[in-house]
Amino acid sequence: MSSVFPTAKTELLAKVFGLTVACPSDQGNPCDCPLHEVRKLSLRERHEWARGLSEADMRVLIGYHEKCSTKKLIHPL
Repeated sequence: MSSVFPTAKTELLAKVFGLTVACPSDQGNPCDCPLHEVRKLSLRERHEWARGLSEADMRVLIGYHEKCSTKKLIHPL
């Protein structure tokens, strides 16, 4: 029986998958972003890629994007 409440890993996966769509700051695909090449993959390939990440890797990617977004807010181009 599966729970109707998302697990921590499911929540992390949803956040990471969202990051594979576009930059949360400008909705683009900056060439210096670690997900730049991943964003070029098909929907299915991005989903498979994200599902292959460990929870630790997901947390690192989310943390990177949170710091980057904060930096872009403080020092916009």
